[in-house]
Amino acid sequence: MSQVEDLLGIDMVKGDVHVVEARGYFGNDSLGNNEKGEFGIAGYTVHATEDVELGVLDLDTIRSVVARREELLSKSISMKDLEMIRILGAGTFGKVWLVTRKGTREAYAMKVQVKKQLIEYNQAEGVIREKNIMAQLNHPFIIKLIGSWKDDNKLYMLLKMYQVCVD
Repeated sequence: MSQVEDLLGIDMVKGDVHVVEARGYFGNDSLGNNEKGEFGIAGYTVHATEDVELGVLDLDTIRSVVARREELLSKSISMKDLEMIRILGAGTFGKVWLVTRKGTREAYAMKVQVKKQLIEYNQAEGVIREKNIMAQLNHPFIIKLIGSWKDDNKLYMLLKMYQVCVD
């Protein structure tokens, strides 16, 4: 399975037929390298069996929201750099904490999820997919994943903190 197939949770094998529902999408495997190592070039052709309306994301648009791995690595923060301040919210699988980077006033939101609960509710694959997708995105309208960690019992996702101002 390719990195993109793993990321999106689908298998794209030559000769497979996939039905695209209303407002669906295809071509997502173009986000990675094809079998020749070419980035952004699909390894298949799509044939429409009825009238369709298409929207196109060109390679420049895709690259504008996919973060460069070097950018992510250069700003790495470890768990030991963080201080937990208070809980911002709680849900079925865990809590979101307000955390700060020690020695600074930099605030972040840290999503802490309990592995056992994720497995019991069949959410483990979805959380992994969420983390992998968020790690690749870099856009002002999408919450930025700063880092992620795991230990024996929990998963941690460090997110950029946004404040909402209401007049």
